[in-house]
Amino acid sequence: MTLPQEAARVLAAAFLILMMLSTGLSLGGEPSADKAAKRHKRIFLLVGLVFNFVILPLLALVLTLALHVSDAVAVALLLLAASPGGRFAPQLARFGGADVGLSVEITLFIAKLVSFTAPVTAALLLHSHKIEVRELPFILQLLLLQMVPYLLGRQLRKRKPELAARITRPVDIAMWLSVGALAVLIAMRVRGLAMLAGLPGWRAVIAFAVLAPLLGWLLGGARQGTRRAIAISADSRDVALASMLASLGFDDKVHAATIAIWLLLILFNLALVRFVRRRPIGGRVLQPFSTRTVTGGSP
Repeated sequence: MTLPQEAARVLAAAFLILMMLSTGLSLGGEPSADKAAKRHKRIFLLVGLVFNFVILPLLALVLTLALHVSDAVAVALLLLAASPGGRFAPQLARFGGADVGLSVEITLFIAKLVSFTAPVTAALLLHSHKIEVRELPFILQLLLLQMVPYLLGRQLRKRKPELAARITRPVDIAMWLSVGALAVLIAMRVRGLAMLAGLPGWRAVIAFAVLAPLLGWLLGGARQGTRRAIAISADSRDVALASMLASLGFDDKVHAATIAIWLLLILFNLALVRFVRRRPIGGRVLQPFSTRTVTGGSP
């Protein structure tokens, strides 16, 4: 492995560690709900997990096979589809008038499970395109990189909330600096990066970005808040985990495409949030974005 490849791998690992630490520091407890609300949340928590872990990877696979694409962009889409979660779904849920508690629960459960599921899911998706990847060596590395910082952040928030509040912002800044450095390194290494724009895999990416939230909305039941929470989770992918998978098994084009697709999915998610904010809930239209801190329950 060359020095630039090793540097990309280190930056991807740093991004993953910092994002999971930030997740643990930022998401805390919520007020207890009545029995009916808890039962409703459990049902749609399960729906959200099946949606993210099973339905969305299958959607990405069907789109890439139906459109006959298996280039770097298509591979990156499959890696992202296999890597649900991410740090910011609860914030987007709050901005979009969704059920924040449900969004937090989905995010936290995904954070605990995705280290086990992502390598296996990615291997199965890529095998369908006759691309082989050995998933088992990834699992221990991902567990260490994800669960240790996440649990550390959770314990800090639980035992020393003031310290957790003070260090959350510096951790977030370091997280964005690491992903920025990773993006710059990849852009410098990949010659003719604009060639990614001409790859046919983007057709599958656009189709996924549009269809995934629609499926989430349809599976969200009758309550607007639940529908919005699950729909917003659709384009919320764990780019740190997907980048780590890309750095372990693929070339720089796949790595660059992973970050580019993630940015595109963020734009689609922001557009969704802006759209649903204009839709009334309980006879009112949501006001512009507020700056309250998001909190939510832990599993």
